Amino acid sequence: MTAPDWDLGELPAGEETVLTLPATKDQLCFSYEGSTAITNQKYLINATNSNGFSPTGGYLLKSLEDSSQTVPYTLTLDNSTDSVSLPNAQSRLFSLAAGGRTCFTPTFKAQPDKTVKTGAYSDILTFTVVAKP
Repeated sequence: MTAPDWDLGELPAGEETVLTLPATKDQLCFSYEGSTAITNQKYLINATNSNGFSPTGGYLLKSLEDSSQTVPYTLTLDNSTDSVSLPNAQSRLFSLAAGGRTCFTPTFKAQPDKTVKTGAYSDILTFTVVAKP
């Protein structure tokens, strides 16, 4: 698996920002080998994070200078056949492509409050992928 270091840039306070990162370097990719059974299988992906969840169930970006300052966000992973929103509360499944590599384009939706302080914010996502019968 290749997991990029996503940079969302400056998020305008008080506005919902939807940001798709289509560059190859920003894709979340899985590489695999094996039988065609891999491609006939369905998989569940989810992610935990280091900053906890927002009251609305999304993830949180946290200020590096003031941990009380947070920005809620969600992440959607898209490829040509599947779209999975994270956190994956609906347990949406996806398939792996036959070529030994499947990549997803990330789209972030962030909602900084209009009173949020400027500065650097971060979060760390840990992805888990599980085969489902």
